Amino acid sequence: MRFILAVLFWCVTGLSAQTGMVLQRGNSQQPLHYLGEGMYSVAFEDTTFLIIPKATVDSLLKKIAVLQAQNRRLERVVAAKDSLLNAYETFEINVRRYVTQQQQLLQMADSLFMGYKSLYKDAKALVGYGRYALWGQVTIARLGEPVAWKPLGSVGIGFRNWMIGYQFGQSFQGISVGIRWPVGW
Repeated sequence: MRFILAVLFWCVTGLSAQTGMVLQRGNSQQPLHYLGEGMYSVAFEDTTFLIIPKATVDSLLKKIAVLQAQNRRLERVVAAKDSLLNAYETFEINVRRYVTQQQQLLQMADSLFMGYKSLYKDAKALVGYGRYALWGQVTIARLGEPVAWKPLGSVGIGFRNWMIGYQFGQSFQGISVGIRWPVGW
């Protein structure tokens, strides 16, 4: 087979200027078909062979080497982009899981807040002060001449946090104004 290719190459390079060239193999002759740019084709026993000048083969080999280098570079780029895409997909999965957890925590916090808010309103209604109030008290104070302990009474009304009252007792009368300052325990 190598012998045939060498003979083919020799015949074509020696006869390339001629038209209607024929390749002789043993007693049979096979016509060469011109394909353009110095290339020919010939058929032997149901197989077609191409006869290409060495300069064209060298040029094609250089182009193939360049294309293979480009292909390797592009394969590395694709591999890097695939790796980056996989990292983004993993990141997206983690972010979605984190957002879901945060939404669940927010729902729980909202539920707790609403529960505590409701609890506060209920407790305030049970324990807290109303808008209006009536009050009364009995006090013992040191008053008068000679100084002695004497009982005092006090009655009053309240609006929100403000209070006004009348104080009375044995040889004592007075008015008090005050503010109610709730201390939440």
